[in-house]
Amino acid sequence: MNTTVQRYETGISENNLKNWSELESVKEFIQNAVYAKTILNDKMSINHDGEWAIINNFPSGFSKSKLLIGESNQSGVAGAPGEFGEGMKMAMAVALRCGLNVMVTTNGFTVIPKLEPSTLDPNVRVLVFYIEDHDDYSHGTTFKINCSKEVLEEAKSYFAVLNGVQFESVSQDGIIEGVDNTVFVNGVKITEIPSIFSYNFTGSELMNRDRSSIDMNRVKSYVRMVLSDVKDIKVAETVIKGIMKNDNLLESQSGIMEYAADEVTWKTAVQNVFGDKIALGTGGESDTQARYRRFKVLTNIPSAWRFFFSNRLGIPYTSDLQQLAQKVKRVHRKPSKEESANLGWAKRLISMYYGDYGTVRISEDLRDQYGNKCWGLYDGREDVIWLDKSILSSKEKTFKVLLHETIHRVTGASDNTEAFTEAWEHACWMILTRGKGE
Repeated sequence: MNTTVQRYETGISENNLKNWSELESVKEFIQNAVYAKTILNDKMSINHDGEWAIINNFPSGFSKSKLLIGESNQSGVAGAPGEFGEGMKMAMAVALRCGLNVMVTTNGFTVIPKLEPSTLDPNVRVLVFYIEDHDDYSHGTTFKINCSKEVLEEAKSYFAVLNGVQFESVSQDGIIEGVDNTVFVNGVKITEIPSIFSYNFTGSELMNRDRSSIDMNRVKSYVRMVLSDVKDIKVAETVIKGIMKNDNLLESQSGIMEYAADEVTWKTAVQNVFGDKIALGTGGESDTQARYRRFKVLTNIPSAWRFFFSNRLGIPYTSDLQQLAQKVKRVHRKPSKEESANLGWAKRLISMYYGDYGTVRISEDLRDQYGNKCWGLYDGREDVIWLDKSILSSKEKTFKVLLHETIHRVTGASDNTEAFTEAWEHACWMILTRGKGE
């Protein structure tokens, strides 16, 4: 029986997509089968027989009009990687340009694509289809490309659903688990980038027409939206730990949509990671004072996150702690006879050989203005030295703490400063030499 082979010349030049290789062409053929599997619920198989990659989906096929006109069935379909209706023809042209043979059999006809001189310009080779009709409508669609098995396997690695990711994850914007440092668009890997998570986005506007590059500013905007939807505290904790370690990560640079994020989730995550007493570092003396008062000082928060931490989560800067601190009400307690003796001895030694300690009061539970338990403190606003009652049973502790606070009163120097250290050393020398050290 004679069969008729029809020739159709397209306007697709072999010079299109010069940056594409055989890998990109095989990816396009796989993409059509993935679409059939995930969207049309087809059965799908991808195999290599030693010479040919054989990509089949069943029972769906496509019409000649779809092949020749190029309107995409996938355009606007959630989870569908295709958008423009040109991918399959471009893939054929690139494969042929790379020296690969291609054959497509679908419901009712077989296509053999070739590169031949254009009838409009013989100096340019264009994609030509040789189409043969047949009566077999039973096997769906099969793409055959004589690429290597290595190229086929690499092409498969670009598709999330072929690597254990559920389709539901690639039909929406969100985090992809089990894959590292990758941005997918509709389930197709577009780029690898250092990140805490991998992501899938459904916006085809993120990439250019031939999927060779991606708009990172838009990607960051999408990441902000995904992070602002996080309700899982463990996920939020993972993000916080990651951005604090590396400000070059995608999440570090994207930030979060501050007022769309769930405040309870992120506050809880921050407390779980850092504790209740935290402040944002400013790089000045206030950081040192905050650490002395047992605050966890966060010094390496990426700039894209600082507004969220301060304005939305209410974490103060170290420079604001003094203003935010509440004045603690303390009640003086009279020491016992033994405690009075120890305190009197320390007072005499310090006043004789160092300086004036001023007014000293005793508290049964001494805490600073931030709620920290302490043995002694100098309240400059009231010009009073406070001592915790528990230390008065020890002459050594009483002397050390009273001397420490007296140095604050005399010098005005803060803890962990050069001026305080010098004053402490001078006081020790004066007491050791009984005031004759000068």
